[in-house]
Amino acid sequence: EGRLYHFSMVRSVERGMGIVGETLVWRDEREEMLELEALPQWACLHLDNVVATMALGRILGLSMEGMAAALGSYALPPHRLELVSEKGGIRFYNDSKATNPPAVARALALLEGPVVLLMGGRNKGFCFDSLKNIVRKKVKALVVFGEAGEEIARDLRGLGISILKCRRLEDAVARALEVAKRGDDVLLSPGCASFDEFSSYKERGDFFRKMVQKAS
Repeated sequence: EGRLYHFSMVRSVERGMGIVGETLVWRDEREEMLELEALPQWACLHLDNVVATMALGRILGLSMEGMAAALGSYALPPHRLELVSEKGGIRFYNDSKATNPPAVARALALLEGPVVLLMGGRNKGFCFDSLKNIVRKKVKALVVFGEAGEEIARDLRGLGISILKCRRLEDAVARALEVAKRGDDVLLSPGCASFDEFSSYKERGDFFRKMVQKAS
């Protein structure tokens, strides 16, 4: 007879993997726990997939600690909160794959320092005011660019942060370099498609990486 397992991102489950606060909880014959901080930073961007995969791993007999260690040895593909440079105490992240507001929010939640955030491109039909709380909490300066720049600036105004408007990503990177200070994180997390200026998010991310590395 088959056994049914569940996974949840918001609560513990009777049998399976769930999250309670900042803890992963596995329940079957016995209960096991693992703090989320034991997972690599990137895993929190894809927590739904990670929780489901770890649930399957426990069913197959893998340990929570062993799976966390294995995840730590895995590197995400480029353009997903990719640390491309660190100089003068400033960290530069390429998150060009983030083409919608929820993806931007996930990236911001993972960064520690005050953030200089670069957003823009071609809007995919989203409103950006859902980002107000996380932007108010994490962002010191917002640099907008591309077709959606004005719309992003309008949706995120009134938060007590600097908003700098640029035409192209090249200009936005230059402005970000001007305002970033030691301890800051410069994050390209556009929240938009790339097609107003680039052929793909990959081309956009590669361009950002090259500009940052050239400046560094």
